[in-house]
Amino acid sequence: MVGSVEYSVAVLETKMILVLGHTGCGAIMGATKLFLERSAQKHIEATCQKDAQETTDQSTEGSESDKSRSTLLGLLDALVPVAEQACVQLGAGSSTEEIAAHAVKVNVWRTINFLLSYSLIIREKVASGEVELQGAIYNMSSGAVDFLGKSPKQAQLLNYDGHVVPSMGGPVRQVS
Repeated sequence: MVGSVEYSVAVLETKMILVLGHTGCGAIMGATKLFLERSAQKHIEATCQKDAQETTDQSTEGSESDKSRSTLLGLLDALVPVAEQACVQLGAGSSTEEIAAHAVKVNVWRTINFLLSYSLIIREKVASGEVELQGAIYNMSSGAVDFLGKSPKQAQLLNYDGHVVPSMGGPVRQVS
C-alpha cells in the first residue's frame, strides 16, 4: 500500500490522498467480534483461575489449523487493536455494532498515521503543503461521504524523523 501511494505522490504528482473507510466493514466487524471474544475469555480466566489454567494449558498446544493460519485471520488479528481502541474510546456498555462503527473511524486515523510515520516521501510532501492527507467514511447505505479532515496527530507526526517498522500488523510506534 505505502509504495503505491508514494508512487502516486512522487511520480504522478497526486495532490490529495484520501484514506476512505466505509460503514458496514466486514473485516472491522470480524476484528471487533474477535476482540470481544478474547476480552470475555480474559474476564472468565481472571475470575476462574483454576479452570482458566486448564483451558490455557489445552489451548497452548495448538491445532494444525492454527499453525497454518489464513490471510483473513492475519488481517483480523491486525485489526483487533483498532477494535480495542474504539471500545476504550466509547466506554462500557457499547454494543458490538457501535464499537465496529467507531472502529472504522479509528482505522482511518490509524492508516493516515501509519502513512505519515512510515513514509518519508509522504511526510515531506504533506509538511510542505504539496499534498493533502485526509480521512473520510463512505456510508454504504446512503452513498454519502463524511469527511473527517486531517489526523489529530498530523502535526506531531510531521516532526518525526525516526525509523518505523513497516508493518501495520507489527509493533508500530504510537504517538501519544
